[in-house]
Amino acid sequence: MYPLQVVSTVELIEIAVNIAVAHNIYVYNATYVTLSENVKAPLLTLDKKLFNSLKDTSYNICLFEDFYFPDFS
Repeated sequence: MYPLQVVSTVELIEIAVNIAVAHNIYVYNATYVTLSENVKAPLLTLDKKLFNSLKDTSYNICLFEDFYFPDFS
């Protein structure tokens, strides 16, 4: 089982707005970017525009189709 963690967007919004402005992306997308950084997990997306906006940054963003899923069995 994976542990669940609840994170309030209040904790993320200031950083998310800064990311959105810096990379010309929507704030709601930047909130996911901020959350992935906060929990130290890659952000998997099907949104190629978002991916292309951030692929040359330090953010750990992956296209869902390119992500390698390890065998957990």
